[in-house]
Order: sequence, then structure tokens, then C-alpha cells
Amino acid sequence: GAVVSSPEYTVLYPYYSGASFSSGLIKTEIPVSQKAVSGSFASGANLSCCILSGESGSMKNVCALVKLTISPFTKDIASVTLESNSGESLSGGISIAMAGGVPVASAASSAVPYVNLDFVTPVRSGTYYIAVCPGTLSSGLKISFRSTDGKLYVKSGNGRADLTRGDVL
Repeated sequence: GAVVSSPEYTVLYPYYSGASFSSGLIKTEIPVSQKAVSGSFASGANLSCCILSGESGSMKNVCALVKLTISPFTKDIASVTLESNSGESLSGGISIAMAGGVPVASAASSAVPYVNLDFVTPVRSGTYYIAVCPGTLSSGLKISFRSTDGKLYVKSGNGRADLTRGDVL
């Protein structure tokens, strides 16, 4: 009988015109600036990919998510910056390899140790999710809240934080 081979495709979602694929690696970006969406993450920020063989494949999340709950605050918040205390990368350029059908992301030289969450309309409360590069933050995170009057409020932690692909911290 005849042997029918089915091609394999590496799929990245969502579409990003700057993404490339070479030697088994997807090169793309986790947005450095993400638009805040109450109860969710920014459109296009939480990347997923798979290897499509024939007509089957299962998309898997690439990013980790950081959950941010803003309790009723006395000022209107215009933006939030999440930053690693020891310089580990959170957003920007990444490379993704598929290992046994699971995406493994690593920071590229264009990656940065922070991510900005921008609010279209200032807020005083709510829950938001920020897509970040998976990895271990040896000295934790710093969160900076910028109010509409330009004041900066900073909350910092110094404990190790594990950002796991597909999980929420």
C-alpha cells in the first residue's frame, strides 16, 4: 500500500506580523504594554501554540499570568507596572520551543524585566491578569501604581516567585 504522510505545522496564536519560525523555534513577543481588561487579560497578550499534525493539535498556553486585584483605592489608577526585582525578563522578545507538544519559552535579548498594564479609563478597583514570560523570579516582584494625578504607589515583595506556563500567580 501507499504511505501517506501528513505535514506538521507549528501554530502560534494570536497572529503577530513580527513573529518568525526557524530551526524549530518561534520568535515572537509578549506585549510590554497590555491594555487592562476587567476580569481577564489583554487581547493578544496570552500567547498559545501547538504542533498541528494533519487535522489535529491542541493549543497550549505559553505565558504565565499574574493576577492583580486592586481593592477600593482612594485615587484613580491610570497604569500599573509589574517589575522583577532581580532583572528577570517578564515581557518583550521570547523564543518558544515545542518539547513533547508543550511550549517552552525563554527570554530573548530584546526581553525586558517589566510589563505595563494600561487602563483605558482610570479605575479604583477590580481584578486584572497580566501575561508574562514563565520563569523563576529569585527576589520577587515590585508593583507600581500610577494615579491620574501622577503620584506613584509602590508595593514590593522579596520572596522567590515561580511563574509557571499556563498557571496564575
